[in-house]
Amino acid sequence: MKTYRAYIFDFDYTLVDSSRGIVTCFQNVLNRYGYRDVTDTDIKLTIGKTLEESFSILTGIVDTAVLAAYKSEYIKEADIYMTVNTFFFSETIEVLKA
Repeated sequence: MKTYRAYIFDFDYTLVDSSRGIVTCFQNVLNRYGYRDVTDTDIKLTIGKTLEESFSILTGIVDTAVLAAYKSEYIKEADIYMTVNTFFFSETIEVLKA
């Protein structure tokens, strides 16, 4: 069996679940601007898209300056909420050790 020195994985939804942090960051920015009807499920359906695309889908906004501003605010929220709300899938550690 060949031995490898390194393995490359996609992080989100491969090794970890960061959806709680993602939802928290989006909800904080959206609530700040009065978007209170966006559900957690709505947000989860945009995971994998760029932040600008996600904010556009969730709000209907197409103005690139506004979307860039929302993205900037999301990144500030992420500095606070992403790490503490990101969890390894139960099988991840075992698979990585193997």
